[in-house]
Amino acid sequence: MKYLLKLIHAILIIGNTAVVCLAALCVIGTLLLFIFMVLFPALGVAQTPLQQQVAKDLMNTELRPLEMKQQTIKHCKSKENLSELVPKNFIYDGLWLEQDFDEDGRTDYLVKVRSNDSEKLKPRNNVDATLVDRDVQGYILVMNRGKRLEVTSFNYNCFLSEKEESDIDFAPELSIQYNYVDKTLQVGYDNGRYGEWRYEFRYQDGDFVLINFREYETYSSIVETIGSTSIDYEKKVKIRTSLSNENLYDPESEEPFIPEYETDTTSFKLDHLIKMSQMQTIK
Repeated sequence: MKYLLKLIHAILIIGNTAVVCLAALCVIGTLLLFIFMVLFPALGVAQTPLQQQVAKDLMNTELRPLEMKQQTIKHCKSKENLSELVPKNFIYDGLWLEQDFDEDGRTDYLVKVRSNDSEKLKPRNNVDATLVDRDVQGYILVMNRGKRLEVTSFNYNCFLSEKEESDIDFAPELSIQYNYVDKTLQVGYDNGRYGEWRYEFRYQDGDFVLINFREYETYSSIVETIGSTSIDYEKKVKIRTSLSNENLYDPESEEPFIPEYETDTTSFKLDHLIKMSQMQTIK
């Protein structure tokens, strides 16, 4: 009986020790995961099926797989050293923006990059043999941590080249601005009389997340605007407005044409907001 009690006591000690060790491992694992997500937000997570479906159906693009985003997080000392953060085969092309994105009182930087691949230089068209850069442009988001500047996210080739050819009169003009009222990053394309479209991003955890998209179609000899599309990724709603009585327009009529519009609202599913660094193209 004495030996049996000792055996039971030993088993209880071993069991308690195992439970304590398991709990400690869980705590350590959770802590390491938290530290990893804080220090390396740019690596992000693999896209979900819902994200990929929304990108394909509503944005006419795809999301980058996780393996394409693996890169060592870099840092530099000052603004003068930002070019050191640009990887091989890309060149530092100045800054898109200087702005305090996380509102900590320090200036952060959206660095402009493009490929230096000579194969991207191609004739403008069949008539004009001038070599132009067909390569798309990209960015590196660099956050100011006080004593150093740190890369938190990047997308090296997501924007159209300003030399890109268009099916119509000219290529869309890219603009990247910061809205001080809404605290959002605005990535827009202006195609003159044919319309314009704009992506709206919000800074979040070392990256930008897509919250809105707006498009205006303006090419018409009848009215100034023939249609518009608005997508709210937070509310998961798409609103499409289009001219509904264009067939009633009579150019010989003395009565002024009064346009009528119809609106179609649809909802969609999305489990996580799409990060700017995930997007294959922003065009």
